[in-house]
Amino acid sequence: IIKRVLQNKSIEESEEFTVTLEISNKTGRKLDVTIKDYVPAMFKITDSEGLKPHRKKSDFGIELTWNIKDIHNKETRGSINKNKF
Repeated sequence: IIKRVLQNKSIEESEEFTVTLEISNKTGRKLDVTIKDYVPAMFKITDSEGLKPHRKKSDFGIELTWNIKDIHNKETRGSINKNKF
């Protein structure tokens, strides 16, 4: 699992930035995977492409959960989330 923030600068208020999540299966067998990530409450998720996370408010901010079924050996899947501060 690789997570990247695509901006190389400080994020100012009202600016949008992009976070990518890439999931690769290198195990030699098919997998079902659950991934959880947290976005601080001060951010707003404005758009998602690719794998769509389930969103839930929590004590830590916004909990994002991806339930990914049937990732085959050597398969890669991804998600792109646009966030606003």
